[in-house]
Amino acid sequence: MKLKIYQVDAFTDELFSGNPAAVIPLLDDWLDDNIMQKIAMENNLAETAFYILKGGFCHIRWFTQENTILTRLKCLVMIHLIEMRQSKCKMLRNLRLF
Repeated sequence: MKLKIYQVDAFTDELFSGNPAAVIPLLDDWLDDNIMQKIAMENNLAETAFYILKGGFCHIRWFTQENTILTRLKCLVMIHLIEMRQSKCKMLRNLRLF
């Protein structure tokens, strides 16, 4: 399995500062929770966000090294920046949190 993994420093415009987290876009379906948890542990960052753009919505799940968490503004900001840079959307307005 090949996945794109972005490491993004949130809340900064300086290299090697801010709050780092991993962001991983998925194509159609979620990976198994155990796999996403292992990926988060492997990344060894505060959070790892997984997201799917589907039906006009951005579906998001994110994990810490220990467990899944429900809300993190930092991950939302990073996903938004990645998608804007890839020109897939102008603004993420429709978010569904799982």
